[in-house]
Amino acid sequence: MRIVLIGLMGLMLFSCLPPTDKNGERLEGDVSETGKILQGEHKLRRFKVKRTAESNWSGSYFLIGGSASGGTFTKTQISFSFQLTDSTYAMATLDLQKIRVKLDSTIKTPFVTFRWERSFNDDISTIMMHRVRYMLVHCKEEDFPMDIQIDKL
Repeated sequence: MRIVLIGLMGLMLFSCLPPTDKNGERLEGDVSETGKILQGEHKLRRFKVKRTAESNWSGSYFLIGGSASGGTFTKTQISFSFQLTDSTYAMATLDLQKIRVKLDSTIKTPFVTFRWERSFNDDISTIMMHRVRYMLVHCKEEDFPMDIQIDKL
């Protein structure tokens, strides 16, 4: 009898959880602060690519021996402005690897959608850095021209 009651209570609690996708992300109706900011379509205003050279060096030693390692790399970030639900625009920055593009000939004005991890943070820079899995840019093919330069790959 106890097992049945425990099972029913567990089933009732489980049925109260919000629906999630295969990655455990909450589906439509995310009421977290992050969800309120990122859900839906957002008009895109500005899109700027910034590349910076950065270096990372480390070293260690023990008594008389030691070693050092490191190198330089190029970091590419995208700065952009997107419209929030209250019609204001937020400025944000994402790493290039978090940007995806979807071409659609029926789109009149480019917009973005986001995939994010649920949190109760409302700081745009923190959300972009730690909670956004990726941003999907929806645009026409003319807005994203093909420019493959095989010799520079």
